[in-house]
Amino acid sequence: MDLKSASVAELLRLSASTLEVPPRCPTDWDARAELVSTISYALEDRGLDGESIIRFGLAHLFGAPILGTVAVALLVESHAPLLDGVEEVLDVAQWRRSMGLEGRTHELSEALGHASYLLNGWIAFAPLGELLRMEPPDRDRLDTWASAVDESTRASTDTYRWAVRRLLEPGLDEWDTTSLKMEYRYSVMAQGPNLPSQLLESVAIDSDRLAHALARKALTDDDERQEASWTSVRSGVLKQAKMLLGQGRCSEAAALFEFLISRAPADAWLRNNFAFCLITTRPSDAYALLREAQRLGFEPTALLLYNRACCATSETQKREVIFEANRHWLESLESVPVPAYVWRRSGSAFEGAETSDVRQELAAVASELALELGELHRAEIWRARLASVNAG
Repeated sequence: MDLKSASVAELLRLSASTLEVPPRCPTDWDARAELVSTISYALEDRGLDGESIIRFGLAHLFGAPILGTVAVALLVESHAPLLDGVEEVLDVAQWRRSMGLEGRTHELSEALGHASYLLNGWIAFAPLGELLRMEPPDRDRLDTWASAVDESTRASTDTYRWAVRRLLEPGLDEWDTTSLKMEYRYSVMAQGPNLPSQLLESVAIDSDRLAHALARKALTDDDERQEASWTSVRSGVLKQAKMLLGQGRCSEAAALFEFLISRAPADAWLRNNFAFCLITTRPSDAYALLREAQRLGFEPTALLLYNRACCATSETQKREVIFEANRHWLESLESVPVPAYVWRRSGSAFEGAETSDVRQELAAVASELALELGELHRAEIWRARLASVNAG
């Protein structure tokens, strides 16, 4: 990508995708920091406060991996091998010391609440280079930064997070209440923060969808606050599992999800991801787990069906997937792109990859399954659907 000619949205999307990928080795930190710093300068060349946009607008990509990994460490301390590799790239032990979370006597929600309070200060005031490398500060600096967070700091975080979400997450599904309210004031009431026009470029949020999202969020806010600790754990597990999968350690990634399923057996998200880790080595078990996740209500459905397609080995399973994918496509297909981390077949093996829209992956794999079953007409239908999704 040519950073000089890229749009603000493209620059932020590149920053986000860079920050979302866990480093595979300690030397990856420097390249990651250099790229995001360069993007910050490119934003400044457009008259924007590049550092603040990245620091506050993408704050969740700095805080969530640390918070989640610390949560995982507190949960699975007696299963130390599950943390192998993580501590090579992220100094989990030092983060726990800086947060005062050494030992195993901490109640999880209380510990994560304290860690979140400290991380808010770190995100707001740590030098950008330390932030991009996720370097743990000493305890005194962490405490000082946390105590310096005031209403102005929180307002900056909320404002830039909303502005970045408008550009990168127009689907609204992952927006928090604060961002939804800010959007309502801006797009419906014509009230909003004083931001450069480049940050608010060419994004139109449908007012009916916005009202529906606000109503849904109002109904679920209390439950989400109660589940905040578990959400942090899941975030950390996902980051850690991606790193293990990238190292070819599928069994260890699966063991991590299996351990957490023992604590939350009805969690559909855990079952889908446990199955994902087994697709390349135990496809039959993966298929059964995905059926369970579907029964428990896992969404997005397109992702679950794609995962089922990847581990469908028998003719019966392949026909089941095509039938259910067809029904989903006709009755309840997701209306916006569904980004995800997926398996893609490369020759006789699978490779992990980020996709911008799993609906495309589902259409492509359904066409392949139809060809394997000799159903040429169905294969043609799925190819047409793929072309339609690609065309937007």
